[in-house]
Amino acid sequence: MPKTILCDRRLVLRGTGGFALALPFCASLIPQKAYGLEYRLPRRLRFAGLAQHSGSLNRSRMFPADAMADKSHAFLPGMNIHDGPLSVVRNGSNAAICPALSAPANRLTDRLLAKMNVISGLDVPFFLGDSKSHHWGVYSYLPNGVTPPLVPSIDQTMAYSSSFWGVSDWRRIPVAHRALVLNDAQSFAFSDPADRKSKVVQVNRDGATVQTFGGLYQKVFKNRAPVSPDRDQRRVVDRVLEHWKSVRTSNRRMSTSDRQRLDVHMQRLADLERALDQLPLPGAACSDRQQPSRDIKVSTGNLDGIEVTQEKLFNELTAMAMLCDSARIVVRAVPPLLDYRASWDQDVIDAYASPNAQDLIAKSVQQMFEHVFLDLMEKLDIDEGDGVTTLDRSLLHWTEPFGERTHEALSMPVVTAGGAGGAMRTGRYIDYRNRERPQPFFGASTSNPDWYPGLPYGRWLNTVLNRMGVLQTEYAPQQYNPNVAPTRWFDYPATTVPGQMDRTDVLMPLVAT
Repeated sequence: MPKTILCDRRLVLRGTGGFALALPFCASLIPQKAYGLEYRLPRRLRFAGLAQHSGSLNRSRMFPADAMADKSHAFLPGMNIHDGPLSVVRNGSNAAICPALSAPANRLTDRLLAKMNVISGLDVPFFLGDSKSHHWGVYSYLPNGVTPPLVPSIDQTMAYSSSFWGVSDWRRIPVAHRALVLNDAQSFAFSDPADRKSKVVQVNRDGATVQTFGGLYQKVFKNRAPVSPDRDQRRVVDRVLEHWKSVRTSNRRMSTSDRQRLDVHMQRLADLERALDQLPLPGAACSDRQQPSRDIKVSTGNLDGIEVTQEKLFNELTAMAMLCDSARIVVRAVPPLLDYRASWDQDVIDAYASPNAQDLIAKSVQQMFEHVFLDLMEKLDIDEGDGVTTLDRSLLHWTEPFGERTHEALSMPVVTAGGAGGAMRTGRYIDYRNRERPQPFFGASTSNPDWYPGLPYGRWLNTVLNRMGVLQTEYAPQQYNPNVAPTRWFDYPATTVPGQMDRTDVLMPLVAT
């Protein structure tokens, strides 16, 4: 029987001074057979998590109409769940899944739509306050004054998982280098990576402001020399140009498609460097300039300003890191992308019910969808040489913090893209709410909008980990669903059907292929 070996896709171009640049995998450069051995690519999945903190948006704006999820599935006695194919309404040059999930029609294409999911009915059924860590399964407190123990967030559970990484990479790559944490992403990990009984602490951010892009770029592409007036400032592309030309023109085995992929890769790297050159650099180069802070960033961001520029650079870095296999896990927080010069938390999130706040939240979510989520989808939808794109082998996961009421994640919005290497079905609107049993909001009078109980968000997070290849023996699935705490989940035991909140370690229905 032929022996199978793994072929590492990190081929490199060599430049002056020992400089090396990782390249995308070029299938035509790998021999089909040699000495009775068969080559195969390792199954390398990527996870990109985006958490925006816009606020609570009315269901009619955040989700498609119920009619889009028109297929009913019996789930439990007294509970059906629903799904249906995603579709858009085209109006001139615009295409919309729903008012908040809209973009120019030439960008929200049928191809990308088929790789997305919009998911409704995922509940964290207790008051969250100003929590920003529940996106990744970490809850800062529970009702009745109960403080749950901190647990590793799902990105760090992937970072610790040998089944996600593969044993050889898991041993080779230090835990601290397995995930990128950008902005205030609220990632948590063990204080001692070698001791899973050590204290869980928040992970230091890899880049919180524009001034960190130089350092972040060096972190992702470790071989890039720092930019300084006293150092060689030739571009990465320039340093490997001769070898690039040699590989491109003289290697007879390289296919036309791989030549094109190599050209695109080099062009994207050159474009990224040019974009970075236009930003203030750390150190002496920007010592005489005013340094933007996070407050300024949130209050002055607009379509022509530094905010969207920064988020697109984060996208570029994320895509390049994943395409080059410099990072397989990236989580980041995204601020509201609006020109708002007062307190967003007080004037918008806390005042979510006002018409003005709803308009601002809807605009922020729409900007997030078009300029961040779709943009990153486009950057990852690159063929890896075998007809499958990096996006297809990834899971892009975007969450908004609350449902229809602020500080409560009832029907918490989740939008995904990519099939996790074929492990997840895509192109659908999934509604896990029990439409047959409407209930008033917790503690609300009957005059408030009805709420339809769904399934626990913790069960969804366990499903994400499962689809990314993480074994449940590598962590405690119940840690992401703290209904075991000594407190009632408000009215959940009274308003759900038997089994609705049980077995959070079981896969979510309608997801797995």
